[in-house]
Amino acid sequence: HMMIVNRTPTLPERGKIKIGQHGAVRQGKSGPYRLPEKLDHFVVTTMEKDGNDNYKPDLVLMQLIAERTGQEPGHLTRIPVRLLYNPPELNFASRYAAFAGKTVWCTGNGENALRLGREGAFVPCQCPCPNLAADYRPTDASPKCKIAGMLNVLIDGATGVGGVWKFRTTSFNSVDGITASLMFLSGVTGGQLANIPLELVMGPKQVSDTQGKPQTVYVVGLTYRGTVEELRDTGYRAALDQAQAGQRIVNIETEARRLLDAPPTQVFAGEEPADVADEFNPSPEAGAETHKEVPMHGSGTDAGGGAPISVTEDAPPALAKA
Repeated sequence: HMMIVNRTPTLPERGKIKIGQHGAVRQGKSGPYRLPEKLDHFVVTTMEKDGNDNYKPDLVLMQLIAERTGQEPGHLTRIPVRLLYNPPELNFASRYAAFAGKTVWCTGNGENALRLGREGAFVPCQCPCPNLAADYRPTDASPKCKIAGMLNVLIDGATGVGGVWKFRTTSFNSVDGITASLMFLSGVTGGQLANIPLELVMGPKQVSDTQGKPQTVYVVGLTYRGTVEELRDTGYRAALDQAQAGQRIVNIETEARRLLDAPPTQVFAGEEPADVADEFNPSPEAGAETHKEVPMHGSGTDAGGGAPISVTEDAPPALAKA
């Protein structure tokens, strides 16, 4: 055995795909804070941060995407991507999770969950639980639970090989949208998803808030720009290419599936809890009357890790830009 055992490697992250960022600085009761700012387009970032704690946009790559797709580099709503694996769950992992600051307090799969107990050990609990309800009011001892999704993609045309771009979300709409996209595409191709030219897209969707009032949210999904027949043929050719790789592909997917089993201190295997927590704490919820504060310093905030992309994702545009 030529590798250290009991380690959980993860795919190297070359950059992030975001649809939000830290917004304007306001003065609150506990000090200055930033409003999460919703964007109606994608921003592809590097792994470096600027002075406002936002990840720096990858201007070169966004310009390349714009030229390939006929879009404005500052307003990308389509990104050409490819997936690494055929099984949908290997490309897009999703869990329920709750955080106490940057620490995982509870994580589950909709049937079983592990929750941090008083003695510091994780104990089984029901999943889902009342903490997931839209009107649940979190406390320090019992934080709110949200859905967490993480999509790994290769961006077509990007130079260099050896890493992926990650889109993280806590939006039920986008988790459902991406999951449904993967299942539909897989059904058309007979199970082939790896190396098919797809697009990560975002667009408006009309939904109802908790009071039944209509509002617009932005939902992310995956599409194939062509006919069903063309997708079927593309999948067939990709499957033939993959078949020539034989056992190598089976081994790669077996290893990827092993990494789905994250310890309770993580939401996704190999991921820093802070990277996931940054999408959780705190932000305006859909239909909320006022913004919640995102403090600029201190634990339990996303001040340490970039823009809260997806909790504002389900906020109506007028609210997000207020």
